[in-house]
Amino acid sequence: MNQEKIGKFILECRKQKNITQEQLSEILEVSSKSISRWENGKSLPDYTILDSLCNTLGISINEFYYGEKMLEQDFKFFSEQHLRLYLIEKYGKRLRLKFAVLSGIIGMLIFIIIQLVF
Repeated sequence: MNQEKIGKFILECRKQKNITQEQLSEILEVSSKSISRWENGKSLPDYTILDSLCNTLGISINEFYYGEKMLEQDFKFFSEQHLRLYLIEKYGKRLRLKFAVLSGIIGMLIFIIIQLVF
């Protein structure tokens, strides 16, 4: 996900809709500084307003994350890609923790067995 590309895309879509930063900030109930930070690629909107932002700008959430208008055949590919990234982000930490705990337990068992044998 490229914040700068997404920011430029937000700016482009906002201008195409002839909406000022101030107007967009009122619609989304955020500060105009937030809009500026998004458009400059310094931050991204909170997920709670993402749907409203995309509806206002006339784009899909996939297009938002892609940072440009998408062809219809790209939607399936990017939908699946974004779902994979979400799942990795959500469950990847748990899997790494489980693996670390399991590795520690196995290591302790091997140590105990070696101590008992010798």
